[in-house]
This record gives sequence, structure tokens and C-alpha cells, in this order.
Amino acid sequence: MTEVTYKGMSHAIPDGKPIVIFATPSLTNTVSLEYKNSIVQTEWALWERQIPHGYIDLGGDQFIDKVRSKLATQFLKDFPFATHLFFLDDDVGWLGYEHKVIEFVERNADIICGVYPKKQETIDWPVELLAEPGTGELIEQDGLLMSGGAGAGFMCIARRVLERLAEDCGTFIEQDASGEWKEYYFLFRKGLGPDGHYWGEDYCFLFNARHVGFQVWVDPDIKFTHRGQKKWTGRLADHLDVFRSKASLAKTALETSNGKADGKTQSWEESRELPASEADGTKDQGPAGREVPSEAA
Repeated sequence: MTEVTYKGMSHAIPDGKPIVIFATPSLTNTVSLEYKNSIVQTEWALWERQIPHGYIDLGGDQFIDKVRSKLATQFLKDFPFATHLFFLDDDVGWLGYEHKVIEFVERNADIICGVYPKKQETIDWPVELLAEPGTGELIEQDGLLMSGGAGAGFMCIARRVLERLAEDCGTFIEQDASGEWKEYYFLFRKGLGPDGHYWGEDYCFLFNARHVGFQVWVDPDIKFTHRGQKKWTGRLADHLDVFRSKASLAKTALETSNGKADGKTQSWEESRELPASEADGTKDQGPAGREVPSEAA
């Protein structure tokens, strides 16, 4: 057992176990029933597996890039003994798949995401899957799919990723309720992407992680709910044929253009991997069949 101290209290941590901190942004300072039911079952699974864990949250701020950055900073500064930060958004539910939370943490990959459906009537997913340039086949490994971008609402991040990105990401300062000025790592930004389109904080974070050599994976085999004015439900694995078809089309388009469809976007990973995203046919398409990455709704 290893003794760790948090806020003046000592805790005994089993040796060799991952230590995960769950982080939940919540604009309204509330969580959905689907989230609540899922986290209760996840809590039982964690205790059964004897995985040390804790929770942090931040509410009342509409700027999600700032909120995620502040939560990631809190993880780095307040929990130096923790091995993983796991974002769980307040409108997401994963009831019946709590074992996937355990699996994500124990895999110890750089970054693993679960993909929930967008809050819209036409089924779509906030994810970009990558394919082998030679074959157009999706890149798969141990049940996971390699990704170029995904929503951050169910995202497990190894500590090494955040520590590396914190070296170069810059900081911002903000005054808290007590009047104290605090500095935060600006790990999650949003704005203009390298393809000339608007990117959300999740896609920008994952792009930066991949840029310095980390890998991003998604697990398609989780049935999520996504709560808005109604409950959207879906499992990415049931829609992979659409992604495989788009990857094949992207490969054909690249071959036709000799991989020189557009210098601006072609520099993004130099087309070493082909992204394949599901779309409803109305979204703008980038060169070589690249769908514009979209922020999780």
C-alpha cells in the first residue's frame, strides 16, 4: 500500500492500481438522471475492482473550453498521485456499460473516448475515424478504432498526455470567488482549425495530443444516452458500415487527386491517415471527402 495525502488527509492506495479522477462540467449545476444512474453503478464497479477514484466538477460557466482547462489543471495540481483524468459530462448516460469505465482505465492507453449520438433527429456522431491510406480500412486494435477527433463527454486521458501538453499550451488567469487570482493551463481551446473550419475544444485538444505523438482511440461498443429536450440513444458500432464506406470513398478521392487535393488541409498529418466521419449528406465536405470535424452537441 502507498500513502497519499489530499487536503491534509492520508489515504492508503493499493500498489500498482490506476487512480482515476472523474471530472464533470455542468453549466446548470445539475446532472441528468441517466448520468446519475450510470455513475452509481460505476461506483459499485470501481469498488469491486478496488480502483481508487475521486470526483471533481465545475458548474455555472458557459465557456466549455475554459471549464475543461480548469478541471484538467485541478487534476494536475491537486492530484499528483492520480494516473487518469476521465471526463463524464452531465448529460451523458452509459448504464449497463460501467465495465467499460474500468476497461478504459486499465488499458492505460493515451486517450480513449466513448462516442455518444448528437442531439439531433438525423443520427450522427461527434467522431472522426482514421483509415489505413493503402487500403482504406479503418484502423482497429483490440476492439478499439483509431480516431482523429471525438467528443470529450466520455474521455479517459492518461496523466502523461496532460503533463506533456501542459509544457507548451500556455496559461490564463482568472479571479475566483474569494478574490484570489489563479493560473490555469489552457489545455482545451477552440477556434479556427488547420483546415480553415471552426473546431470545438475537444477536437483541438485531440489534434494537439496527436501532434506530439499520442494516440487517440474510440470504443464503438457502448450504448449511450445523450440528454437534451429528449433522450437520444445509440451505439456507434451499429453504424460503422457508414464510416467504412466513407473511408473507402476518401481513399478513392485521394488516389484520384494524387494526394494533392488542397495544400491547406493536406498538411494535416500529410494524409498519412484518412478520416471517415458519418454525415447526413448536408454537411460541407472538405477535400478528399474529409468531413468537417464538428463539436459534440
